[in-house]
Amino acid sequence: MPWKTMDVREQRVSFVVTANRGEKSLTALCQEFGISRPTGYLWLCRYRQEGLVGIAERSRRPARSPDQETWGQEAVKESSEGLHSTIAKSTKVRTLQV
Repeated sequence: MPWKTMDVREQRVSFVVTANRGEKSLTALCQEFGISRPTGYLWLCRYRQEGLVGIAERSRRPARSPDQETWGQEAVKESSEGLHSTIAKSTKVRTLQV
């Protein structure tokens, strides 16, 4: 007997549809689908707020990185590199902090 394959989106849709029927407890459904209860509640909440778009796979990339500079800061650094003698260090620091 071949293994039953199901992609992530199908699994989430199936979980949400079954959960909305209310036939089983959410704990039992989470065990059946092999997910944690917080994940089950998260999928259900996203589905109720956003519909099918809400349970789609999301990027895990962080929105911000503290070490990454924005484009504006890089441009200010590059433009001020040739002007070391004419711009005071305190002015450069204030400009970069903005």
